[in-house]
Amino acid sequence: MHLQGILRKKLQNDPAKAKPSPEDSAREQAFRQALQAGMSPDKVADYVFQAIRDEKFYILTHPEWKHAVQTRMEDIFQERNPTNVFAQLGG
Repeated sequence: MHLQGILRKKLQNDPAKAKPSPEDSAREQAFRQALQAGMSPDKVADYVFQAIRDEKFYILTHPEWKHAVQTRMEDIFQERNPTNVFAQLGG
């Protein structure tokens, strides 16, 4: 399964005291909205169980990300800096 991880750009010793910038707040709000609109765990489970039945190792639950995954792998193999795959997706 291919999952994208998320990492805050600013590491804080005490997140409770940290005041996010307006840009950080906007990104966090957009991320929360994306989570709400995301695929349900039940649907992901359907993909996983079907992949097990089909003996598939890689599970791409969102075909529109396939080009982004391919671009990232090509960047790695060519030892070049990562391409902004989000710009390719219009995000």
